This record gives sequence, structure tokens and C-alpha cells, in this order.
Amino acid sequence: HRVSVREARDIIDNAAGLAARYGTRVIDVFERPEVKKIFLHDNWTPRQRTHQLRTLLYRERYPQLSSLEERFDELAKTLAGGKRLDIRPPKDFEGDDLTISFRANTSEEVTTILKTMNEAERRGLWEKLFALLQGENKVEDDF
Repeated sequence: HRVSVREARDIIDNAAGLAARYGTRVIDVFERPEVKKIFLHDNWTPRQRTHQLRTLLYRERYPQLSSLEERFDELAKTLAGGKRLDIRPPKDFEGDDLTISFRANTSEEVTTILKTMNEAERRGLWEKLFALLQGENKVEDDF
């Protein structure tokens, strides 16, 4: 697996941001035990190692944003109910607008997805999703 330019840029940018925060060199970020541990997993593919490193650095650099993204993704997945329904927050959670799309091959599939969306409304899941967007961190995890 070759690391893409975007992956490399994300890794370097986040490592540089962390180094600046901690007053260290970028190389020191990569020398930490939790980073080295990623490369010692023999059963991980290079792609998995890249993903783990990128995720670790991103979560450390942006703990609140990454936590919000994870909560949003979990709630959106619950709301979709296994259907081909995609719910996306605004970029960097700046704004209150969701992007909702779905894929369907038949009119019955459209009906099923719309029923899923209505059921999510009945359960209060849409309200919880918008509460996350508006910065209400008190959204319960009992979806």
C-alpha cells in the first residue's frame, strides 16, 4: 500500500500541530511509544497501519471534534437502520445543515427508507442529531 498524498499530508500536518502544541520536534511525535506500537503489529497491513496512525494523530490533535464526529457517526448509523441512507454533518461541524442522501433500486426500497426516516423521527433520533450539531453534548447514548 502506498500512502496517498492526502494521507501523508494529514499525518504530517497533525504531527506538526502536536509538536507545536507540546513544544517538541515532529520526529518526537513519531518516536512516542503509542505511535511505535502501531508499526509493531505484525498482523496489520500497511493500509491498516496508515489508518491507525492517521486516526491516532487526528484524535489527539482534535479531541473534541473527533469525539463529536464519532458520536454523530454512531447516531447516524443507528438512524439509518442498515438501509442505504447516508447522513452527513456540515464540514468540521460548522453549521446546522445535514446532508441526507439515499440509494434505491425500487419504489419499495424508497418507501422502506422513508419509513426508516419516519421511525427515526418517532424515536427522537433526528432531534438528537441536530442537538449534536448545535453543540449540545448532553445527548444521551441510548439511541
